[in-house]
Amino acid sequence: MKAGIEPEMAKHIQRWESPASLSQWESEINLMRNFANERPEVQRTHIRNKFNISNNLNITLKVSDAAHGIVKINTIEIDPGTVGVPDNPYPWTGVYFHNIPITLQAIPKDGYYFSHWSDDATGTNAKISDTPTTNKTYTANFLPIPINLTTPMYFWALDTLIANNTPFVT
Repeated sequence: MKAGIEPEMAKHIQRWESPASLSQWESEINLMRNFANERPEVQRTHIRNKFNISNNLNITLKVSDAAHGIVKINTIEIDPGTVGVPDNPYPWTGVYFHNIPITLQAIPKDGYYFSHWSDDATGTNAKISDTPTTNKTYTANFLPIPINLTTPMYFWALDTLIANNTPFVT
C-alpha cells in the first residue's frame, strides 16, 4: 500500500502541508508497521491474562505430500487457496494456547485417501481433537486410491433378454 501512495505524497505535502515532510510520513508508516507487527502478541497476552492461560504453544502441521491433501485446524484450511496461506504452506506453524482444545481434519485431494496420523497423533480417523500442553507436530499421511482395472465400474446389458420392468440387482 505504501508503494502505491508514495508517488503522490510530495504533491499531497505541498498542497496540504500535512504531514510536514516525507520523513514524517515515513515515520508514521513505521509506527503503523510496528503496531501491526506487535498487535498479535498483545492480543494473545490479553487473552491469556483474561482466561488465566499459562502460555502459547506452537502447533506444526505437515502432510506426507502437499499434492495429496491438506489439513484443517479448527476453522482454517491450510491450503494455498485460503487467504493468508502461502503457496507452499507445509510445514505450517501456528500459535495456539496451552491446554485449549484444537480440532484437526485431514482432507484428501481427488484420487487420494487419508491413511493415518503420525508424529504427535496416531490413528486412522481423519478428524481428531487434542488438548495440547506442549508444542506439537501433526502429520497427515495420504495414499493414492488403488484402481482395479480388471473389474468394470459399470455394466449395461443392452439387449432384449431382460424385460424393461425387471428390478436392478447388484
